[in-house]
Amino acid sequence: MNCCEECIVYQIQNNIAETDLCEECGNISMEWKLGEFGTPYLKCSKCDSWIAVDLNTPCELDHSFNKKYEIVINPSDTMPKPEVLRTISKLLGINILQARNIFVDGFKAEMEIEKIAVFIDLLKENNIMYKAEEYENPRLKYHFYKECKYPYSAMQFWRKNDKKE
Repeated sequence: MNCCEECIVYQIQNNIAETDLCEECGNISMEWKLGEFGTPYLKCSKCDSWIAVDLNTPCELDHSFNKKYEIVINPSDTMPKPEVLRTISKLLGINILQARNIFVDGFKAEMEIEKIAVFIDLLKENNIMYKAEEYENPRLKYHFYKECKYPYSAMQFWRKNDKKE
């Protein structure tokens, strides 16, 4: 499922946006364009009339970006590498001993989507088991995020922080 296909910015960037009726000249000649900073607007190809557009894209309307997610790590006998513990301590704002105790005692916390995404990526990279039942990686829903030029996209965090592949 690619929720970006419903987005006007995706449609403009992929040249599939439909032309609309111009209320000035009456022609079906209002074409979607992206402004200098990536915001969409309509411009008539016949009379040069234009309309500024204030809209919300599918990712802006997606409530999953505004809630917290629970993550659980069960106690384990295996300990991650020291550099992984250091990264976890920095990410969670705890000391190394507390990061170690996550794996000794177990761990349960609620996190905002950006923080849990980074945490889960780190856990996956290091084959560390976890549970985050309600969390769905937004990269799987919004495939176009790396190419998206819309500055207010909720996916800007991932666009800026994902490693270039």
